[in-house]
Amino acid sequence: MAPVKFFVGAVLLALLALAIATVALGVLATLKMPRPEHRDDRS
Repeated sequence: MAPVKFFVGAVLLALLALAIATVALGVLATLKMPRPEHRDDRS
């Protein structure tokens, strides 16, 4: 087991997890954010 391959694999796995988390957070923020066209301002 080469330490370099393990390190590269760990870095790629961390980047993949970060990308998935970023996409998930973006989707959640988009779903939770009220859309301007559906929002009525009666103030």
